[in-house]
Amino acid sequence: MSTSTILVPVVAIRSLYLFCAVRVLTGLTSASWFPGFYQLWAAWAPPNERGLLIGFAYAGLHVGSAITMPITGALCQTSLGWSLVFYFYGAVSFVYCMIWFMFVYDEPKLNPRISMKEKTYLESTCPVIMKNSQGKIPIKSILTSLPVWAFIVVNIGIDWNLYTFLTSVPTYMREVLHFDFQQNALLSSLPYIGMWIGQLIFGWISDILLTRRILTLSVVRKLMNSIGE
Repeated sequence: MSTSTILVPVVAIRSLYLFCAVRVLTGLTSASWFPGFYQLWAAWAPPNERGLLIGFAYAGLHVGSAITMPITGALCQTSLGWSLVFYFYGAVSFVYCMIWFMFVYDEPKLNPRISMKEKTYLESTCPVIMKNSQGKIPIKSILTSLPVWAFIVVNIGIDWNLYTFLTSVPTYMREVLHFDFQQNALLSSLPYIGMWIGQLIFGWISDILLTRRILTLSVVRKLMNSIGE
């Protein structure tokens, strides 16, 4: 993803088709992050702490938006203009990947840096699902599953709302309220700070509801999803 991000300014001035192809490539590579994200936390987050930990990690998306908007505004005002934004974040992503590969492991038993006590605790509370390499993926069952389609519809709604908000609010700030570039970037980042705080709070609340057995896992998930929507 870092490479395709760096390529955006290069191809944008040469070909619309190349630009679209690079952006599609960026989307395809970034999409692989989501299934891996949940698989990783299944092995590292104890069930009674999972809501807070996943909420904290997922909130990084919103913290990133809040931080990068003012930075983007400042980068666009340099002599290189908008192209520097893609070069800068592409380079940051590359450095982040190197750090990730150095310090992140799929399972606790593979990490040589954690204590034996912590490793034993995680392995006992986060049993890893055995992988069946010989089994076939039930594609037909997946595509005809009502819960799967319900999950897809929910995520379409979430992403439509999020990305409309992401693209429309700065435009509204500029065209209607007439904020300058730097003010626009700063004010547009404020809702994402609110999202970050909200995810931490409701992740913590969901853990309490589950640990104290106030609500079932299914009800907690539906409740939090409904509040978030």
